Amino acid sequence: MGAHDHRHPHEHRHEHGHPQEHTHEHTLERHGNMTLPGATAVTNIVEGPITPHDAAPTVEDGAALTFAGHVRDTEHGREIVSLDYEYYEGMAQVELQALAEDTLRRFPVRRLQCTHRVGRVPVGEAALLVTVHSPHRAEGLAAVAWFIRELKDRVPIWKWAVTPDGERFPAPCDH
Repeated sequence: MGAHDHRHPHEHRHEHGHPQEHTHEHTLERHGNMTLPGATAVTNIVEGPITPHDAAPTVEDGAALTFAGHVRDTEHGREIVSLDYEYYEGMAQVELQALAEDTLRRFPVRRLQCTHRVGRVPVGEAALLVTVHSPHRAEGLAAVAWFIRELKDRVPIWKWAVTPDGERFPAPCDH
């Protein structure tokens, strides 16, 4: 079962409406060929609008890449007004941080910062912001793509689409 599937644990889940922010930052030691010295992973789970990441790339970084995932006006062919994101409180932040650190070990990336929004996210607003700083573009792009693919499978966050009449339906990430 992927983390963005509509199925989720019956307990320890955090639904929208309870303001909270969870942040974690960790600098990795060099453990393998890919981990760059001083590589840093910063992850946040927030309710409310996502603020831009403000860390500047180092002079050694040739690429500073940002991916922002915005809520579209349709989900699985149906008109929607928002997405409701729910998460497994306590576990989602731990898994998100572990994934960010795995990405730093897998790709030559100096910094990975991710903010994932939970609660109700209206059409047009960002639900996910990922920033990567790396020495080269190709490695940075590969790291962002891998991180997002893995996030959908590993991090216990689920989304529900909300229609104009208020109906909620599961919106698994299968694309």
